[in-house]
Amino acid sequence: MAAELFPVGEFLAEKLAARGCSAGEFVRFTRPPMEFVSEIISGDRELTEQVATRIGQALGTSAGLWLGLHDDYLAWQGAQSVNE
Repeated sequence: MAAELFPVGEFLAEKLAARGCSAGEFVRFTRPPMEFVSEIISGDRELTEQVATRIGQALGTSAGLWLGLHDDYLAWQGAQSVNE
């Protein structure tokens, strides 16, 4: 049985908290609208390549990391719905 995956927004929220950074501070640095970042964190919005690039630049990672986490979650979520 595969481990449960989680939305990329949860991972982003954990990374921001570990750095002592609020979503508002993150928005000021990366420049997407606050609503957009809040929706990614809450799982209500899909992650785009442009935003993944900004997140990666802000946190010293690659856009591929964030897009990979997002894609892995979507694939896992799809498999869960097929198995139900």
